[in-house]
Amino acid sequence: MNSQNKLIELKYQRAMADLNSRIRKLKKKERNLTKQLKTLYSEVPDSINGNSAYSPVQLSDIINDLKDRIDEIAEKLDFLEDERADKQQLQMSIQRRYEKYKNLLMRFFENEVGDDEKRMIILKLFERITISRGTEEYAINFMMRSDYADFV
Repeated sequence: MNSQNKLIELKYQRAMADLNSRIRKLKKKERNLTKQLKTLYSEVPDSINGNSAYSPVQLSDIINDLKDRIDEIAEKLDFLEDERADKQQLQMSIQRRYEKYKNLLMRFFENEVGDDEKRMIILKLFERITISRGTEEYAINFMMRSDYADFV
C-alpha cells in the first residue's frame, strides 16, 4: 500500500472515528434525557396531588420539552447512522474498484499476456487515447475511465 493509499485510509478511519464518537455522545445524551423523562413521569401523581415542587402545567411543559429534545436527538442519530452506513458502503466500493484496477495492471504486466489481452485491458482502463502529431514529436493523451481515475 503506497503512502497516498495509507493517507486515504487514515482519513477514512478518522472520519469514521469522529462519526462514531458523535453517535456515542448523542446516544448517551438520549439515555440521560430518557432517565430524566422517567423521573418526571413518576412526579406526575405528586404534582396532581399538590405534593410536588412543580405544578401540573409546569411539569407538562417540562415533559413536552424533554420529549421534543429526545425526538431531535433521535432524528440526528438516524441521520448519522445513515451517513455511517453510506461511508462504509462507499469505502467497500472504493476497495473493490481498487482491487479490480490493481488486478488489471498486474495482469497487463505479466509476461505471458498476449497483445490482444493487453488491448482488452487497455480498453477497460482508458476511456479515450488520442495521439496527435506535433512539429517534431507525437503527443499522447490518455483519459482514464472514471472508475479508475482516482487511483492514478
